[in-house]
Amino acid sequence: MKTRFLLATVFLFPVVLACGRLEEKFSRINGDVTRVYFSSRGDGLQEATTLTGGVMVYFVNQANTETGRVFGFDSESQINSKSVVLPNGPYKVYAYGWDSGSPFQGNVRCGYGDGGSDVNLSGAAKTVTLTFNKANCSFGSGSAFGIALESNDPTNDNFDTMSVQLCTGAAYPSCSSSSSGTWYVKTELLGGIKPPDGTFVEGSGFNITSGCSSGGSPSNIATNFRMPIGGNFFSPPMRIKIYDNAGCTGTASGTYQFAGGIKQYQSVSSGSSYYLTLASSSTYYNLQLNQYF
Repeated sequence: MKTRFLLATVFLFPVVLACGRLEEKFSRINGDVTRVYFSSRGDGLQEATTLTGGVMVYFVNQANTETGRVFGFDSESQINSKSVVLPNGPYKVYAYGWDSGSPFQGNVRCGYGDGGSDVNLSGAAKTVTLTFNKANCSFGSGSAFGIALESNDPTNDNFDTMSVQLCTGAAYPSCSSSSSGTWYVKTELLGGIKPPDGTFVEGSGFNITSGCSSGGSPSNIATNFRMPIGGNFFSPPMRIKIYDNAGCTGTASGTYQFAGGIKQYQSVSSGSSYYLTLASSSTYYNLQLNQYF
């Protein structure tokens, strides 16, 4: 049995860069910075270096939880070999990792930095321990990582795979899909910075990008991508691109970016279904993201 969610998507708490003019500008504004290293472990449930489908790390500033940083890494091995730089202050650190060789595929594992305690950055180099396992994800109403809007999944232990439905012509609840054409999807989780002014500044080098999906009609473009909706404390910033060719090459036919994550950008909801509606004059473009068990 499958449960469907119709969702609007872009991500949550922006990412901070370890180098470059953007970081330098942000550091001057916000004071001193700290270089952060990572140590990843599985806490007995997930062996280190097996998260090869990408790792996203979110620093949520506890002085202002509407601000933060996001860093993306290709694998757990990469995260253990790199460092990042953040402005000083107290942070909660959350992370997702996937155990497939392809981005956002396989099983998801959720991680806390330093066991969920505040990570206090004060200028001296800091190593943050990320503990990944399935139990951390929870996927319940109180989860930090993935609120279950509705679930017929008896195990409730993974993100759903995402499919995309495109429809035009009327605002919710009316939605007429195009009846022809084959379309393809690529998606990204975005790294960057969410400064106090409420904007989102996409970083350089910290996004994770999926491969190209198999083709589908506008009413069901299926993917194998297990994308996070977000939980109680953050909703990952995200971008979706729609293509009319099997390689997802050239200019995208449609690009949808959501700096506040799926959870924060829903415009209309009905039960377990979520819609994003973009209005231009009297024309409505509804992007429906359907997640299936």
